[in-house]
Amino acid sequence: MKTELRECVLLIQCNPADVRLISKALIAPPHRILEVEFVNKVPDALERIGQGGVRAVIMDIEMPEGFARFEELLSAAHNIPILILSGTETECIARQAVEQGAQDYMLKNQVEEFRLKRVVRSMIELKAKEEAAIQQQERAD
Repeated sequence: MKTELRECVLLIQCNPADVRLISKALIAPPHRILEVEFVNKVPDALERIGQGGVRAVIMDIEMPEGFARFEELLSAAHNIPILILSGTETECIARQAVEQGAQDYMLKNQVEEFRLKRVVRSMIELKAKEEAAIQQQERAD
């Protein structure tokens, strides 16, 4: 019987209702291979990322100092895909975060189980393929 490894997704979110909504969407059956950890401040996220094992980050860009601390997060998580959550009024800021290096963004009113899971799984799989290609190229050189 094959057991799948659980992928750790780090959620940076200060609104408890949003934490519950996003966590529920990511761990809903039938595929429970995502494990969600959450922190409510970027410094806490940086500490958790430093411990290793995080495969993706979801960051609410609207939280206090969200965009101001984004570059710091991006630097610490340089090999981890980051999904930005934003409201419609901050979508331009979310697009700026993608231009600076975030993998993608999603509007909060579009967060639903299937779409969110698909986006996060795709981000993790794409990063794994990129890392495998880099390792293969390094071995070839």
